[in-house]
Amino acid sequence: MARAANNPLVLAKVLNHWGNLLTTEYDYEEAQKAYSEALEVLGKPVANSSFQETTTGEIKALRGKILINQAKTLYFLDVDGAHQYTDASQAFKGSIAALQSALQTTQNWLDVYSQVLGLINISQVNFIPNSTPGSVGIITSKT
Repeated sequence: MARAANNPLVLAKVLNHWGNLLTTEYDYEEAQKAYSEALEVLGKPVANSSFQETTTGEIKALRGKILINQAKTLYFLDVDGAHQYTDASQAFKGSIAALQSALQTTQNWLDVYSQVLGLINISQVNFIPNSTPGSVGIITSKT
């Protein structure tokens, strides 16, 4: 139905929620596809009056939410494949780049409340799903 509505904002929201659902089901690869498609939909120019009336701030906020969700899911994917690497920085290279992009996006939000919620959401990335209570994954970097 969202595709038939021909409203990119609605479709992007649905794809974001679909990605969230897939992440809770531990289907990280399919979730990544949903988030990627949502970002692609938001980036396409469309001759749709209802989409053009949408504020730039609303689109930026949704894009930021999608990037945060995508970064979290990419981190979970990297955790699943980390055993293949001897150097942790290589194992988490993709998720670190995604986190940096998500952080940059939240810094451009004018709404401080949304910005704080986005940063809190990003800070929760270090928790690994399907792990024993108290177990966390830690991303460290040399300074």
